[in-house]
Parts: sequence; C-alpha cells; structure tokens
Amino acid sequence: MSDLLYDIRNLSFKYKNDNKYVIENLNWKIHRNERWAVIGQSGCGKTTLLKLLSGIDSSYEGEISFKDKPLKKPQMDIKIILQNYGLFDWKTVRQNIDLPRKFLKNKMLIREEEIDAILEYFNLGELSDKYTYELSGGQKQRVALARAMITKPIVLLLDEPFSALDEITRERLKDYYINLQKKHFITSILVSHQIDEALELSDKLLFLSKNKHYEFFDIDKYNRKEIYQILRDKLKEEINES
Repeated sequence: MSDLLYDIRNLSFKYKNDNKYVIENLNWKIHRNERWAVIGQSGCGKTTLLKLLSGIDSSYEGEISFKDKPLKKPQMDIKIILQNYGLFDWKTVRQNIDLPRKFLKNKMLIREEEIDAILEYFNLGELSDKYTYELSGGQKQRVALARAMITKPIVLLLDEPFSALDEITRERLKDYYINLQKKHFITSILVSHQIDEALELSDKLLFLSKNKHYEFFDIDKYNRKEIYQILRDKLKEEINES
C-alpha cells in the first residue's frame, strides 16, 4: 500500500460570482503520518484549502486525489474541525460525540463502550450529559476532537483550533493533539496564524501567499531560529505588500 494519501495537482478555486482565484495551480503531495502546518496572511485561502481537502466543497479545478481516488465528497477517513467547532447546542456532549454513528451503514462500528472510553480519554465523563452551550471554549474543543476521533480517521484537518483559548487551556489541548497523533498515527494538517505554534505542532509547512506563490518547508532541515525568522520575514513582506 502506498504511503501517499493526497496527490494534489494544479488545484485552483474561486467562489461563485468572483473572478479572482483564492487558490491557483497548487501542487502538493501529502503522505501518511505527516504533520503539516499551513500559514499565511488572512485571506490567502487557508480555510478554503482545508474545506477542499475535507471533501466538503468539490467545485474546484484541477485534481485532488485521496487514496488514489478523486476526492469529490466527505470521507469517513477525513475529519475537519473548523473554528466554530461545529457542535450542536441542543445536543449533549455524549450526543454530539455519537453523531457520526448516524452516517455509518453499520451502526455497531461505534459501540457505547467506545464512546465511554473516548469521554474518559478527553476528561469529558463528568460533562457527558451537559449541553454544549454550557461549556467553556476549551471544553468545546475537547468535544470536537473527541467527535472527530470516534470514527478513527486517518486524516485530521484543524482550522486554528487553539486561537480562542487562554494560554493554560491552549497548552493542555496541544498535548492532547500531539498525543493523538502519536497514538493513532494520524496525518494532520493544521492552519495557524502563529509561527511558534506551527513549528511546534508540525514537521512540514506550506506557506500560502496572496500572490499565489506557494512554498514548502521541511522543518527538520532548519534550526528553530532560522526557520522562524524566514517565516516571520515572509509574513512581514506579505503585510507590507497588501
């Protein structure tokens, strides 16, 4: 079995009634167990790119191949967590986590014991009967991660998952994220505005610019100060040109 998960060729995307491309002629290969970060100035297409990689939107030009097949709709192997978490306030924590079972042909693929186990793993047991509107930002993020993990995905896409959290909660959730990757061999793609966060949570990085110039970095080939300065200079250059 090939370790190539995504093969992206000449990917371009623009919204309806807009002549400007948000993404244009992007070529990118993503392999199993890689940890990617995507950074760039606001408006350069980071969130749009995640949605395309999730299969939510298939109105793109070019090719997105996932496991050797064209990606045209959401897949159970791919989970995305957007900034608003995507939780349902009229459902309890447990009901939110159990929601993916409704989309499975075999409902028994997710057993009640597995939901109990994932509630315990994310320290959500005491909150299982609470409605999500009663939760803090950090608690909601844990619920979103738990729901994403219940179907055992091989790809996790996250859109600035820690940006709205206080520092202590942010660091705790980063630990959850790192442990999830190691334990379940997850391929992850993280959108971030923070250079430090991107370098801490990834080993490869894609820099998006508004002029549709894309650069790839293998973080391990640089020392921390060097890569930080390179990325900082690129972001400053983008801001000055805007």
